[in-house]
Amino acid sequence: MNVKLQIWDTAGQERFRAMAPIYYRNANAAIVVYDITSKDSFEAVKRWIKELKRNVEEAIAICLVGNKCDLAPHRAVPVDEAQRYAQSINAHFYECSALGNQGIEEIFQGLAAHLAKEEEKRRSEMSSATQNQACPGRSSTTSTTEPSSCHSGSRIHLDRLNSCETSSSSCSC
Repeated sequence: MNVKLQIWDTAGQERFRAMAPIYYRNANAAIVVYDITSKDSFEAVKRWIKELKRNVEEAIAICLVGNKCDLAPHRAVPVDEAQRYAQSINAHFYECSALGNQGIEEIFQGLAAHLAKEEEKRRSEMSSATQNQACPGRSSTTSTTEPSSCHSGSRIHLDRLNSCETSSSSCSC
């Protein structure tokens, strides 16, 4: 299965705080990055994650990423502290070095795999829930012994902006 990721970099700087909700309101996931050499950066990430959770309608996948692992001797945020925090917010945890191009691909591959798995789970749940129900807007006398015409295709759509229109359903919601 192929997953297409659309990335919006909000830079995490305070001057962009007011604009950030525009970007993540309909997001399926967030990669929140802190500098492992800066305790202030780690504390700021906690505030961003609280705001993120407050502004999204559904639970989203979160990846907490410690950047600059090439500067490990100057580490201000212990790995175990960051891992505990990630676990407490049900986030995936990674460390990387943007400068050294270390661990970057693993973050995106892990996130894409998680999103694909969640989409498959969502589809399965939708299929089970509607297996014996008629399509919305159609007569409730639709036979439940025939395969449902509500479900067709196997495309994966991770965009919540048009979730009804772009779902795998052929129903016209």
